[in-house]
Amino acid sequence: MITTALSSVLIVAHIRRWTVNGSWYESSFATITSKRAAIQSGIQLLAALLALIHTSTIAVLIQHGSRLAFFNSGGSTTQSLKGWMNLSIPRVRWDLRPRFLVPILAFSCLGLVSSALWVGAMTPVGSTIVEQEILQVPSFRNTTLIKEYPSEISSAGPSTTAKQGLFTYSVGCTVDFIPTRFNVSVGIRGRNITVVPAGQVDDFDSQRNLTRTVVRQFELVSNDLTNFYESILGNAFLSSIVAWNMSSNENGTIPETEATLRGLENAVTAMVESMLAAYGAAQLMVGNFSQDREANVTIRVFVIGELVYVVAIAVLNALVLLAVVVEANCTKGWKGLPPFDFSDPEWLITASFRGGELSHAWSQDARESLVAQGTAKEPFTSYVPIQRYGDKDQNHVEVISAEGDQHDVALMLQSR
Repeated sequence: MITTALSSVLIVAHIRRWTVNGSWYESSFATITSKRAAIQSGIQLLAALLALIHTSTIAVLIQHGSRLAFFNSGGSTTQSLKGWMNLSIPRVRWDLRPRFLVPILAFSCLGLVSSALWVGAMTPVGSTIVEQEILQVPSFRNTTLIKEYPSEISSAGPSTTAKQGLFTYSVGCTVDFIPTRFNVSVGIRGRNITVVPAGQVDDFDSQRNLTRTVVRQFELVSNDLTNFYESILGNAFLSSIVAWNMSSNENGTIPETEATLRGLENAVTAMVESMLAAYGAAQLMVGNFSQDREANVTIRVFVIGELVYVVAIAVLNALVLLAVVVEANCTKGWKGLPPFDFSDPEWLITASFRGGELSHAWSQDARESLVAQGTAKEPFTSYVPIQRYGDKDQNHVEVISAEGDQHDVALMLQSR
């Protein structure tokens, strides 16, 4: 029942896509990641216990079946009895015949296979899920607030202060641009942002208020932050040129004019992107001009086990359960199962001792006399000889019980 319930839960978990993530409890992700050794050791131990349930179930089925066959037939060969005893434990003895040795080896491997499948079915595996969220992005349908405001403090233009910071329209550059839709991917773990063009969109700034104001900011920065000794804007350009040479022109194979253009391009691009981001934030926070967009959020999660192992252990568990049902149906609920167990050393010693006493008490003449007087006084036996080939199979173990008393059982060894 335990293995059936657990395998069913694992199947349902994969069908319904249950995951382990931060929404379960705050440190779930960190716990699984940082304590892999402890978690894996616990899973190995639990898998061994679950595999023990499988092997114990099969061992009990074999034991009950062999006991019914042994007592119903009245006996068996010593080689067969030894084979059934080792198969029900299971224990490998290399002196057994192949018809018993091969099943014992296969049965011994069942526990290893079952344990390995349980480990694969229960080990947390890293995965990702994609969830759709609604984000508010800036809308540029209304650009009336985007213009060049006076630089006086008292007339700085509309602004607002929120917990995210100060947002104002007093930032800004006119370079013509082509409106383009972009797919933006934000990698939190890798700390990177990937922007890929996704096609053109309708021109939402036909008056070029946005681009003209952005370019104007370069003039303002140059005018306000330049003195007799240095220019902040010039220093930014020079730093970008030096950085480009260090990263892409280490050998000096690219002409200085080309390197200068690449450095200026990177500097202007970075500053324009920052200004446009500021205007977008102002549209969203100050003007409350926004529109909803669907965002696919990829979240790192853990799933319990891999599907192939979950299916495999479910099939194995179903086969074990099917074997129990079939055996119970064939034996009618193990009706007539004797109370004796030939794999129990105590019972074997007691029954063998009784058989020795009977063998010592019966002489050949006494036995012939008892047979001549009638079969009613002869000890009852249901032994049916089982013909086997080979010297080791010529010794038969016979089950003898007193008439009407199934609790008085003896074992006798006969050579055929």
